[in-house]
Amino acid sequence: MLVLGLVYAWSIFAVPLGEAYGWDPSLLPHTFSLSMASFCIGGLVCSYVSRRLSIGIALRFAATLQASGFVLVSLTASQGIWTVYVFYAVVAGIGCGIAYTTIISTVNLWFPDKVGFSSGALMMGFGLGSLTLGTASASAIEVIGLTPTFIVIGLLSFVVLSILSLLLRPAPESVELLFVKKAGGSPVTIVSGPARPMLKSPLFYLFVAWAMLTLGALLTLIGNSKQGALSLGVDPTYATLIVGFVSMMNGIARITIGLIFDRTSLKTTMTIASLVAIIAMAAIAVAFFNLNPALYYVAALLAGFAAGCMPVLSSTFVREGFGAADYTKNLSYMNFSVALASLVSSVTIAIGSLLGGDTVIYIIHTGSVISAAIIAMIFFPMYDCTKPSQKEE
Repeated sequence: MLVLGLVYAWSIFAVPLGEAYGWDPSLLPHTFSLSMASFCIGGLVCSYVSRRLSIGIALRFAATLQASGFVLVSLTASQGIWTVYVFYAVVAGIGCGIAYTTIISTVNLWFPDKVGFSSGALMMGFGLGSLTLGTASASAIEVIGLTPTFIVIGLLSFVVLSILSLLLRPAPESVELLFVKKAGGSPVTIVSGPARPMLKSPLFYLFVAWAMLTLGALLTLIGNSKQGALSLGVDPTYATLIVGFVSMMNGIARITIGLIFDRTSLKTTMTIASLVAIIAMAAIAVAFFNLNPALYYVAALLAGFAAGCMPVLSSTFVREGFGAADYTKNLSYMNFSVALASLVSSVTIAIGSLLGGDTVIYIIHTGSVISAAIIAMIFFPMYDCTKPSQKEE
């Protein structure tokens, strides 16, 4: 998951690529949005591939795509920014989506009593990718250059995912029987709803609307955190560090919100994510208005935390609300909220740039996350009425 998390490290790669090849800075953010859309497409591909192919084959296919994307960028970037769009965003993005969905949907089925913790632990690795490997990649670019660094990343991705393809196995259909009793004989709570068509449920569309508006705001920061810090006059070294710190908070949030979910409810965890997102977006707007780097750093960390909550909540909502039978397919559909969020981010950036720049962009995003919170208030009573009872045996 650390290797897959490099998709969030685009902010680290964008600046040296743009400087090396003289690309228009306004074209660089589109790469991240396209990566997110391709990531979702990869998840959908996985939902169909998994029915016909083994987990191992799916992961090796994903490894080939992710490795090819990075290697081909390193060899063709001099031809223009379109190579980054095609190879980094589309090819590597689809590979990342296939691997991510395969791993999440497979491992979570092994832990029916701890869906929140399982999702959070896996996604913490995904979120920490840009902190660990992303920061290491930034250092490698300075030492050995762009081309060798991208080749190394590609080869590393291929090796790690190929090894995982030999180890990961599907959970048996009777896996829940393994969790019927704890060591002391007390009952275990199984978090899984009845199998029912997710695409016909209004709850699905309300949740997607909430996630789209909330995550759309947060992706704008994640994809441009380094550029935002630089625009506020932060030293380039510290601007690179903010990417790592945002990633760290993202990872911490994933395991934290998973644990909170297992002990409370979807309503509580969605409320936490919404409140943190509102505070973060409002603070970032103020930071750009007042040219305050310190406030930007604090707000960026909060945004990283809120963003880390989103995939865990999506995963747990799908499992709790619609059961395990079609979990892989439903999770791939839910992941399309990321593509919609990327569209929200891109449109907001375009409009905000025309109207006045970063301050306007984040004022608009503040309105978006407030709107999302209102949608969540509509969602909660509807979900409580249809929420499946947790199964104890």
